[in-house]
Amino acid sequence: RESLFQNVCSIVLIVKEHSRDYLKSLFKLIFDFWDYSHLLVHILTLLQEISLVLVKEFRSQLPMLVPLLLRHLQPTPGQIGTSESEEENTLKILGAIQTFSIKGKLDGFLQRILPALVVLSENSTTSLSVREDAMRTIATIARTHDIRDNASRLIHSSARILSQSLHTLHLGCLEVLYITIKQIGFGYIVFEPMVNAVLSNGPVNAEQLQD
Repeated sequence: RESLFQNVCSIVLIVKEHSRDYLKSLFKLIFDFWDYSHLLVHILTLLQEISLVLVKEFRSQLPMLVPLLLRHLQPTPGQIGTSESEEENTLKILGAIQTFSIKGKLDGFLQRILPALVVLSENSTTSLSVREDAMRTIATIARTHDIRDNASRLIHSSARILSQSLHTLHLGCLEVLYITIKQIGFGYIVFEPMVNAVLSNGPVNAEQLQD
């Protein structure tokens, strides 16, 4: 079955938009085998290829696909990345979400996706590599989507992480803050005292953020 998905992915990569006629069958294959964890990496690779060559058609499948993605990012607390295979699947899902965000394909789904990513980035029982990639995924989405409705959630989350001694997460937090501030403009005034208070006690100061 692994070779099946690898071969299908190779075919989609070659024929590109001509795979449109087989899209219904492709997604049936994907959904039928979604719960086979050892196949998830290959399934996500196939989805990424489809998302790049058949943008409109792929977007029509997001109402069914997003809940499946979030199910892997919102398991029982403490179970994300508790084994090497689980961590690999979680990282692959985050990478896939980054690919899906190209050309704003996730519009209409951010109210479900971003909260899950925020929780994952702050989950102290999750591996640092997963938390870093969750933050990276948030930044990737923020660069290609309107995130103003989620500004408060993102700013408060970034401030909480910046107040901790987790230096490898700080750069990602600052990127998310920068993009969010750029989008909300003068609306940032409400959050500025809180963020400045956090930054003044950390390795990065407010002047650096403003620059």
